[in-house]
Amino acid sequence: MRMVRRIFHSMNRAMNRAMPPVWSWIRLFLNWLFLPVFLLTLAVDQGSKSLVTHLMELGESIPQDGIVRITYTVNTGSAFGLFQNQNAFLIVASIAGIAALLLFYQTLSLPQTPVRVVLGLQLAGAIGNLKDRLTLGYVVDFIDLGWWPVFNVADSAIVVGMVVMAWLFMTSRGTHRQQTMGGPRALPPPREYQVLPPQAGPPPTEGGEAQ
Repeated sequence: MRMVRRIFHSMNRAMNRAMPPVWSWIRLFLNWLFLPVFLLTLAVDQGSKSLVTHLMELGESIPQDGIVRITYTVNTGSAFGLFQNQNAFLIVASIAGIAALLLFYQTLSLPQTPVRVVLGLQLAGAIGNLKDRLTLGYVVDFIDLGWWPVFNVADSAIVVGMVVMAWLFMTSRGTHRQQTMGGPRALPPPREYQVLPPQAGPPPTEGGEAQ
C-alpha cells in the first residue's frame, strides 16, 4: 500500500512539473466536491429550461398572478436586458468569462473546499447559458419574482457563487489582519518547581568530623 502511494505521489509531482496548469484543471474537474456540484447545477438548469419550453407557451405565467411565478420568456441579451440581439458578442464574452474564471481559480489562496463549490456553481451557470446561446440563439428565463427581471437557474448559480466568493474574501482578509496585528495573547502557565529534599553529607570520619 505504501508503495502504491509513493508511485501515485511521484506521478502527481511529475505531472505538476510537466504541465502544471493543465494537470491542475484536470484534478479540479475530477475532484469529488467540484464535479457533483457542477453536474447537478448544470442538470437542474438544463432540465428546468427543457420542461418550461416543452410544457409552456412563450409569455405564459403559472400562476397568472402572484409575487413568485414561472413565466416563460427568452432573453437575446445579457443580464437585465443589456446588449439585446448581440448573440455573437455574448458568446465570445461568455467563453472569455469561463477562461478568466478558470485562470482566476489558479491564483486563489482561499480554503479549497468552499472555492470548489463556488467554482462548480459559477462554471455550471456560465456553461448553461452559453449552451442556450449556441443552440437557440437566446437564453431561456422563467423565474419571475415580479419586481425583478426574469432569470433562470444558471443566473442564480452565478450570483450565489459571487456572493459566497465575496464572503470568503472578506473573512480571509479579516483572519489575515488578526494574524498580522496580533490579538490578546494568553499568559503562559506558571512553571512548577519541584522542591528536592536536602542531600545528606558525607559520612563522618573516626574523629567525628566530616571529610
